[in-house]
Amino acid sequence: MIRTVRCTFSTGSGITTRSYYLDVTIGYGFIPSYAEQTGLQPGFDSPNPDKAIFQIN
Repeated sequence: MIRTVRCTFSTGSGITTRSYYLDVTIGYGFIPSYAEQTGLQPGFDSPNPDKAIFQIN
């Protein structure tokens, strides 16, 4: 598995970084565009999308 993206955001208890991975052997996981959608858009379990920092690895 390789890490494709990191998304860092603030929460009530501090700073959190979520890593997104892709398993290239079976083609399953997060490609950068899908990870961006889940990390930066409201309603996709991101607690603070307007202040998130999205980094492609």
